[in-house]
Amino acid sequence: VRLLDSAVADAHAGGIRGRLCIGVPEEVGQEVLTALVSGISRAHPRVDLTVRCGISSGFPEAVARGELDAAICDVEEPAPGLPVLRTVARFWVAASGHDVMGRDPLPVALFDRACAWRDLAVEALEAAGRPYRVVYTSESVAGILASVRSGLAVALMGEIGMAKGIERVGGLPAVPRSHLVLMRREGLDAETGAAVEAASRAAFRPTAA
Repeated sequence: VRLLDSAVADAHAGGIRGRLCIGVPEEVGQEVLTALVSGISRAHPRVDLTVRCGISSGFPEAVARGELDAAICDVEEPAPGLPVLRTVARFWVAASGHDVMGRDPLPVALFDRACAWRDLAVEALEAAGRPYRVVYTSESVAGILASVRSGLAVALMGEIGMAKGIERVGGLPAVPRSHLVLMRREGLDAETGAAVEAASRAAFRPTAA
């Protein structure tokens, strides 16, 4: 009887099942992450979900090695065939109420690992001839935001990484938009891939984010 009850429950639960490990950039914020997790868990209650949050520069290799089943990755140009979940405007930000822009050289906060965001920030400032000094580095978005909100430095951030207490500043070189794409490991079954894509797209809709 218990086996029968379990089989009936499984049938009613439906959807994908088993272990699912996905990577999500921390800069997408709590609202998007919550929407993504709840979307997967509600539609697929039999899934054992693991989420790795952090800088997405290491996600493509993790997907290729099979450590992640799928990952949302921030890229400069989306490769053909990769679903684009959102295009993200990037701009310079500083703490509200702090005259960081009036300092010379300009104090800047950068990621402390090799990534496109760090390279773009440095290249843009140097191309514009704007004197700057790196006064703070961190491996995380939270760390960069802390330095900005304290009034210590300016930083290059994405529009979905904005937080209370910081604001966009002008007078600094423009930087191209980036793209959030969904990558899947080779061999991931079509049903699981479609489920992750559907939940990811829903999480980035304006009503969810």
